[in-house]
Amino acid sequence: MGRKNGRGGGAKKIKKQQATSAEAPQVDDMSVMLEGNPSLEITALTVSDLKLSVLFKVAQDLDKVTTPNLLESALGNDEKLRYSFLALLMKYATLEKREWWFIFDDVLEVISGALRPSLSLSLSTTSNAVVIDNFLLHSQCVELSDAVKSAYKNPKAADKAFALGELQDGREGTNTSIYEKSEIRGDYIGWFDGVEEEGWAPSTLPRYMTKINTLVSELKRYLDHDNELPNVSSRSRAMITCYPGNGARYTKHVDNGGAVGNGRRLTALFYLNHEWAVGDGGELGIFKAGELKTCTKSVQPVANRLVLFWSDSRVPHEVLPSNKERYTITIWFFDSEEWANAKLKGVIPEKTSVEEESEASSGEDKFVSVREDAPDESREPSGE
Repeated sequence: MGRKNGRGGGAKKIKKQQATSAEAPQVDDMSVMLEGNPSLEITALTVSDLKLSVLFKVAQDLDKVTTPNLLESALGNDEKLRYSFLALLMKYATLEKREWWFIFDDVLEVISGALRPSLSLSLSTTSNAVVIDNFLLHSQCVELSDAVKSAYKNPKAADKAFALGELQDGREGTNTSIYEKSEIRGDYIGWFDGVEEEGWAPSTLPRYMTKINTLVSELKRYLDHDNELPNVSSRSRAMITCYPGNGARYTKHVDNGGAVGNGRRLTALFYLNHEWAVGDGGELGIFKAGELKTCTKSVQPVANRLVLFWSDSRVPHEVLPSNKERYTITIWFFDSEEWANAKLKGVIPEKTSVEEESEASSGEDKFVSVREDAPDESREPSGE
């Protein structure tokens, strides 16, 4: 289960710090500072060094962020939502919980609220998607990015070489049709289990997969409607993609479409593109369901950014032409009932399955609960 909101001994620390400081920069200053220095590691030491003592007051007041009215206001505004995540991140950095900041209840409430927008929100602002920056420590993201680039440019074996991506068309009810046309999809992809036998150091792809597994496992308590996560218990292998530049793109599509669903319920994208700038292209465009001319969100593929969205017709999306190398890790989480039906009918997401050496090699991997796999520092604060 998720961690509670970091109260207890942390609250005493907050009050003490608040009482000893009269003036300090606002959270907005931290946001500007991050834009100017994306490699800044947000930790308790960083916060202390920057004398951002107002953050302790922000941390104390952050319960207000997840009250219904204010949360709804944030969900209807990308900048407010970004501010909420940054403030929550800094809250748990001050409590020395930066490593697993995303598994605490107040963070999970904001994430789930964005994935399940209220009907009272303007339809033009809802996207059934959520963007979470600074998911990993910066140093962890750099290490993972370097490992992914190495896997792309120097594959460990012939079967680990990247190949031109194939499009499974979910737009016209024929999601077993395959296209290999660069004008439709121009990325190169590789499928990985995230194990040391593939050449991954434990601190690279395996660590990321543990963390995204854990996040989705915790979100199940909040997203329990039939078309959400209640039946999710497995995921795909990690699909790593490289758009090589020169205008490579992926046209509008959904990840799970057609007359028979392919089992994909939730899509998780993680970007690894340091020094990405406006003009480099490659943005993720998210469109309003049923209205492919209405773009509700445009997301730059900057490093350490996680994007979660529903895989079905709720979230049509595209990748705009990319002008430089663009790296992404994609993992799909499967609805067990729909996935079983897809296997029975032969409708399986292309190449998400491992080699069919046995009936068990179906491409699905049980994801790990935080109770089994998270390190001690992610546990609920002890109150000391």
